Amino acid sequence: MHRYACLSHCWGKPAPATQLTHATMESLKCGLSIQALPKTFQEAVQMCVTMDLHFFWIDSLCIIQGDADDWTEAASTMAGIYQNAYITIAASSARDSTKGLFRHMEERHKPTELPRAGLFSWPLLARCWVYQERRLSPRMIHFGRGQVFWQCQSALCSEDGSLNTGYADKDADKDSGYRQPLLMIEDHPIETWHTMVEEYSTLQITFERDRLPAIAALVDLLMQSVFRKGDEYLAGVWRNTLIADICWSILQGGGKSRPAEWIAPTWSWASVHEEVVYVDKIGLRSEAELLDVSYLPVGPSHVGRLESASITIRAPYFLTKLHYERSEHGVQSTFVEDKRQFGGEWEYWQDYDLTTGATPLHEGETVTVLVFGHAEEYGMGNKGSAGFLLREVSDNRFERVGFAKNLETLGIWAAGLPVMTATII
Repeated sequence: MHRYACLSHCWGKPAPATQLTHATMESLKCGLSIQALPKTFQEAVQMCVTMDLHFFWIDSLCIIQGDADDWTEAASTMAGIYQNAYITIAASSARDSTKGLFRHMEERHKPTELPRAGLFSWPLLARCWVYQERRLSPRMIHFGRGQVFWQCQSALCSEDGSLNTGYADKDADKDSGYRQPLLMIEDHPIETWHTMVEEYSTLQITFERDRLPAIAALVDLLMQSVFRKGDEYLAGVWRNTLIADICWSILQGGGKSRPAEWIAPTWSWASVHEEVVYVDKIGLRSEAELLDVSYLPVGPSHVGRLESASITIRAPYFLTKLHYERSEHGVQSTFVEDKRQFGGEWEYWQDYDLTTGATPLHEGETVTVLVFGHAEEYGMGNKGSAGFLLREVSDNRFERVGFAKNLETLGIWAAGLPVMTATII
């Protein structure tokens, strides 16, 4: 097999002038002048020539633009495209394809301090699609502001030597803001996936409907791992670890309105366009039983876009009334029911601003808390129970509207609660 390179770049606005479409296909087959390409493409071709690479994959020139079928087929093979590339050339500091790779160095030995998250705050690496490109590529060369960075399966290094992170020590990069590729899957599969979701949720995407497809190639690779073999991927979570995977919350209090466009079921982190966090990093002792999963994808792929999805869970529950209060992170709700009856005071993080939208939840309204289980170590070392805050939309069909927590009990009291069967959409 011939060696080839991939290009990772921001399209920006306007999109690259030269693209593969049904209208341009025949002319592109006859050849293309390098000078007709955007500056970033031209300089990336120069890099390929320097490395004696004769084949180059660029999304806008290798996927038929405007063809949904070709896009779907390309998305299904994306893992192999980047994973099998000899190198990925990343225009990391360029906001669009006109800016190029190279930057002028005004002072060769000017002392600078690289911020901890400096590299991954660059325009390209703030994009959802690039997250999987970076993790799948065996080698990646980042063209940044003033210097070049090298990333591979064993190290992340800067041209001036100020950054030299090796991955031999699995804990070496925990405080640096730079995540090693996929070396921890087998040792810590649940934690690794939760960390990926937390990182991915901070990134930007042009079309929200692409939030799940943009990580699909990475999911395809994970399915091949020993831990995930035979597992089923469901709208951003895994069936074998579903209870733990749906125990996420909004980091900044859920002050935005619920997205108008349906992307994923409410139990999936992909249903909200906010930064999420997993409060339990050790493992949940589940009180819930997963009874059924309904999942209808768009097209043949089970890791991309969805038509619909739901889960049916049997778990302890109780009813409570909402009380809103202002916190430093926005609107936060607490429950005002009898502490002895419900095992202590419960709080929750709302998934969005519950006071807005077509069906707002008002002060004093009754909602359902479905108790999933409890963690031996919760949050910052506390112990407590966890569950969903649910709004009923029809008979025994609910939507998630928040994440509930209780820091005063290990959930022993849950044994005395009634149990319900709820379908969450």
